[in-house]
Amino acid sequence: MQLLDARSLAIVEDPVLLISGTVMYVGWLIAYAFIFKKCFAERSYGVPLICACLNIGWEFQFTFIWNDPPVANFFILGNFSWFLLDCVVVIQLLKFGRENQVIPFMKEHFGKVVLFTLVVTFIGTWGWTNYFNDPRGVASSFTYNVLMSTLYIFMLLSRPDMRGLSYPAAWFKMIGTAGGAVFCYVWWPRQFEAAPVGYLDPAIEPDSYMYINFLYVLIFIIDCVFIAMCHARWKEMKASKARAKATESEPTPTPSLAVPEDWTDTHTVQDSSILHCTPDTAFRFVGTPGNWPLWYPVTRYVVGMDGYDPLTPATVGCRVQEHVRFQLFRVVLLNFTFEWEFLKTDEPQRIVYRGRSLRWGGHSQIDYTFAPTDDGNGTKFRREMTYAQTNPLIRFMNWWYFGERFKEASSGGVHTLTGMMAAMERAEQHVPGT
Repeated sequence: MQLLDARSLAIVEDPVLLISGTVMYVGWLIAYAFIFKKCFAERSYGVPLICACLNIGWEFQFTFIWNDPPVANFFILGNFSWFLLDCVVVIQLLKFGRENQVIPFMKEHFGKVVLFTLVVTFIGTWGWTNYFNDPRGVASSFTYNVLMSTLYIFMLLSRPDMRGLSYPAAWFKMIGTAGGAVFCYVWWPRQFEAAPVGYLDPAIEPDSYMYINFLYVLIFIIDCVFIAMCHARWKEMKASKARAKATESEPTPTPSLAVPEDWTDTHTVQDSSILHCTPDTAFRFVGTPGNWPLWYPVTRYVVGMDGYDPLTPATVGCRVQEHVRFQLFRVVLLNFTFEWEFLKTDEPQRIVYRGRSLRWGGHSQIDYTFAPTDDGNGTKFRREMTYAQTNPLIRFMNWWYFGERFKEASSGGVHTLTGMMAAMERAEQHVPGT
């Protein structure tokens, strides 16, 4: 293959195309290098599953298949280098993907899911190219890039430890894609100019470039958001390691029950009720995490950590993972995992525990108080939840949807708890011999 054919010379001789095209390919090559290094070290995969399948199919087709009219060797060599790198991406996906799945079905059938996705996305790219007259893959590549950039945000939210996610790679992905946007903005319209400059039939030129120009800007914005989120998480992890190192030789202090001052954008949900039971009974029932699914409507199940049995009343220092589920418009199920640590279990007056969401980010603190009623026949119960959101996406979701759902779950849970305590009290009163 001639390295610099006539079409490649037209690119090389234009300084804007040469610089932006080089930035495009080199930026992505460096991003891949950082992804490979981190994923092999942490036994994970660093590209969303569907994007890995879309990318390798696109690069195979636009290296070996779509070459009529002939493509500049500049692109063939660049796309072929991407194809080889995406082979490594798929290898990492197959090698480490199964062990990183949290959904049982995905863990069991992971290889079949990947194979099915590879076939479907390959056919989809072929169909897109024919249906939309996209013989150079410009529209498809940037559409796939929007999907990739968006899914990276959700990968970060689901991996608070940034496993398999490289902060430098985020920067080089953004740089490489920005270079590609500048390149295509200049180069793509020229392909429909009259001969001898043009290489494609002017009849298939888009009526408007608004869609592709919109994608150039949108991808850049999403990439910047992802970089900001990575930076914030990286700083948080760095500060956490520094605090752990500084205090590893010091005695563990008694944790403060006040909401931490570094929590920003905090919200409080509070509900109270009169429980028809003694404070001791209410304290033991509420303070046993294994009972939470019985009365709190969104809790699915609770798992003890560090050997703690969640079916026993918690004490200070006990840690649990609470798995909850919300329904979005009664159609989409959103799963959360909260990791809690009990800070205070002052029987039978107060329970306080604090934690964070492992998947979506954010911190929360739950404070229960129990006090006898004035007549001594019941318990004044109060539940107060304070939560802070740590990224712009979750702040928007809280304003748009989750804020009201948290209030509904809290009030519904307290209502259910009130009924359960009354029923348990009546049952005890009617036990023969008591």
